[in-house]
Amino acid sequence: MKEEKISSYQIVMLIAGFFLGTSIILNPAAKDGADAWFTGLVAIAAGLLVTCLTVTLAVKHPGQSLVEILIFCFGGVAGRIIGFFYFLFAMWLSSAVLLTFCNYSNSISYPETSILFLSICYMLIIAFAVKIGLEAMGRISEVLMVLSILITALALFSVLTDFHPDAFLPMFKNGIIKPAASGLMDGLLPFAEVFLALNIMPNLNDKKKTSKSLYLAVLVAGGIMYLFTIRNISVLGVSVAARNVFPSEKVFRLMPGLDILPLLDVNVIVFGILKVAIALYAQAKILGDIFGLKEFKINVLPLAALDVVISTILSHDFITQLYVAKNIVPLMYIPVLVVIPLTMLIISLIKKGKSNAPALKLE
Repeated sequence: MKEEKISSYQIVMLIAGFFLGTSIILNPAAKDGADAWFTGLVAIAAGLLVTCLTVTLAVKHPGQSLVEILIFCFGGVAGRIIGFFYFLFAMWLSSAVLLTFCNYSNSISYPETSILFLSICYMLIIAFAVKIGLEAMGRISEVLMVLSILITALALFSVLTDFHPDAFLPMFKNGIIKPAASGLMDGLLPFAEVFLALNIMPNLNDKKKTSKSLYLAVLVAGGIMYLFTIRNISVLGVSVAARNVFPSEKVFRLMPGLDILPLLDVNVIVFGILKVAIALYAQAKILGDIFGLKEFKINVLPLAALDVVISTILSHDFITQLYVAKNIVPLMYIPVLVVIPLTMLIISLIKKGKSNAPALKLE
């Protein structure tokens, strides 16, 4: 399937949507308070830093997927075993994101609809998108991401008169160390997840734009998340924003003379679908590479059904799920998305260096 080619612009839109996912409904004000503006900047910087690992690996191994790079670094057996753990990680990520935005839809828009029914409906769309191919996903992302950015801009300009910059005062009330550390952790979730993008980078039609595409995706997604954070706190205030599970929903309800809450639902659904689609694609691709399948898309529908089942048993309490996502998941990401990729990079540089070293001539 490496014959499927997508442009650098489509990669940017896909990865930016993957980053955003359900991150726009998480609430940094609940943890960082008035310092969320600073935490957001640190998170973007940390995101660029962790993305550097994936960029370097992609540049060093053009045209190779995640499992192929793992096999190069650790050998055939160990590489496939580690690849299987990344398959399980992608499955967990897909199920967790699906559950999160189904819970959101159930709480805000469809309170009488069961979460299982929502999960099945969303996953049917996602599985269809993955099944028809990465090129189609890239074209879809071009349209949907532009639409989502326009909705974000509309929501921002609609409440400009309600902005209260003093909501961010006093700055650094508890010192600068705590928000800085929080920003570093926020950089892991979701930016470290770009490591799974190694499964789609071989399809980039211009390999020279690998670095530019991934870094630009971080900046686009990080900028949108930062605008959401600034808008929510400046309009609602720290106290109100921190007490609400979905502060963006409250802000959209404050739009003067307009009922554009459905537009927020569109944003959440678009970002959620793009994120789960990339995660589902990664599952099918990793499993296909582990077992050497020529056509890995035969795994899409069974894996989609399995994701729905797992999402129903992950958590029965949405508040607990959000707490785990913000406070526990980043700790898990350190070994999975930082330590192992860094180890891969070191091994890859050593092996590549040896292979490029000039042979010694015996006199």
